[in-house]
Amino acid sequence: MSNIIAGIYDTSVKAEAALHGLIARGVSEQSVSIYHNNAPGQHGTYPVGGDEDVDPESRGAA
Repeated sequence: MSNIIAGIYDTSVKAEAALHGLIARGVSEQSVSIYHNNAPGQHGTYPVGGDEDVDPESRGAA
C-alpha cells in the first residue's frame, strides 16, 4: 500500500524546497509531484484549465 504525503505551501519556491527535501531523504523522484491551482480569477484563462490543451506527461495514466 502506498503512503500519501500532502502539503499546502504559500509559494512554488516553498513547494519545490519540500519536494527536494523528500528526494534528499530517499523518496524516489518518480513518486513525488507538485500540483497547483491557477491564481484567483485565472481559471478561465485557458480552454482546458491549464497552460496547454494536452498534458504530454499524462499519457498512460490510469
